[in-house]
Amino acid sequence: MIEYLVEVAETETCWYHAQTKKFHRLGDLPAVSRNDGYEAYYQYGLRHRGNGMPAVIRADGSVEYWLNGSPYFPDRCEHKVIEIDGKKFKLVPIQDK
Repeated sequence: MIEYLVEVAETETCWYHAQTKKFHRLGDLPAVSRNDGYEAYYQYGLRHRGNGMPAVIRADGSVEYWLNGSPYFPDRCEHKVIEIDGKKFKLVPIQDK
């Protein structure tokens, strides 16, 4: 079981891995969220969101995609193979429902 430290301020909430003190949150939940709508997703201190959704969502609506601390660009990644924790994954576009 992972233990978290949570820091709640007037305009921001941050989640940290208790042992490493790095931004971290599992379950497709942001590790950093601000009242203005900004969200950032991290795992073990690295920007990461592995479900094809943006790892950074800014208050102005702009987004960034990250996997294990490395940025990627979905429109340039189709069919690219990446490796995460020794497992290989093929990137495919997400179809809107």
